[in-house]
Amino acid sequence: MGKRSSSTSNLKKERRKQKIKAKQKKKNSLTIVLPKDVFILDDYTGPVYRFFSEEWQAEDFIQGKIYLSTLEVCRGYEDAKQGDREEGYQTYHTGYIVGGSDDPHFVEKARRASIVIGADCTNVSIDNCTNTTFIKDAYVLCTTTEFSPEILSDTFGKYCVEIKHPRRFFIAVSKRVHEITTIKEAAMGNVIYKDRTYTGLNRPPGPMGFVKPSSPYADQKEFRFMWYVGEDFNLQPFVLDCPEIKGMCKRIH
Repeated sequence: MGKRSSSTSNLKKERRKQKIKAKQKKKNSLTIVLPKDVFILDDYTGPVYRFFSEEWQAEDFIQGKIYLSTLEVCRGYEDAKQGDREEGYQTYHTGYIVGGSDDPHFVEKARRASIVIGADCTNVSIDNCTNTTFIKDAYVLCTTTEFSPEILSDTFGKYCVEIKHPRRFFIAVSKRVHEITTIKEAAMGNVIYKDRTYTGLNRPPGPMGFVKPSSPYADQKEFRFMWYVGEDFNLQPFVLDCPEIKGMCKRIH
């Protein structure tokens, strides 16, 4: 009986230790939000490519020195093929609409324009109201799904690194960023090339931060990594030390 009691006691202690470890792991883990409209984790197997203007930048990258830019910095580039003043923006247009509280389509269109239709309203007209929403800022790393130096080198540089496993790379970098600042959302995927505006009951063009106009960007075939940390930060680009990505990247030019 004594041995059985001792064995039972040891088993209970081990279970308590496992529960404590599980709670700590859960507390320290990063929940990465994966919007299904933008993530290509099941279908896209990589690789992706990152171009650099300086050779030392490419060398640093494969050693785990990852330069993370921001949406705000990208908005300020003067080069038309590199800069985009409306990075992370989305605009809704109502057009001319008439209706009342009993018309759910009218109420929804008004809501999309940030207009609240109260009860018992009739014959309300709304003429071409717009509502623009945007991500104030986020960390971003831009790559491409195609190695096309003839298209990209003049804008982004002639030196290139291949990221063989984008998903593994993304998770490793996300964990490192999360050690520095709390990530609210993190996303990766192909950029969608279409107009950022929509109207009526149409669906939004795509997740904000992952939609760009076809001209002049479509031939870049961008694959983007983005980390949103909230509105209360004055973000600055920085070099992230992430040795975990060594072996996931290699120089190809």
